[in-house]
Amino acid sequence: HDALPISNKANLKKDIEELDPDIIINSAGLTSFRESESEPKKARSLNFMPSKLITELIGTRPISYCYISTDARSEEHTSELQSHSDL
Repeated sequence: HDALPISNKANLKKDIEELDPDIIINSAGLTSFRESESEPKKARSLNFMPSKLITELIGTRPISYCYISTDARSEEHTSELQSHSDL
């Protein structure tokens, strides 16, 4: 299946139960760093909440889950991480 809407818990639960996938890949999210900083509620609803919802719905089922994110970080945290090797 190509894509599923991930904002409605009841619909997503139904889709996961019907499709019984081996893996779920979530690449949805707000990718504009400026918009994420200026609209934190929107960023949370698009970047965090769907992932939380999916992991809750997967529960103990044998479904692999992959969340694809950006590598952006805010300027206030730049000094904390200098490179990917610091992760």
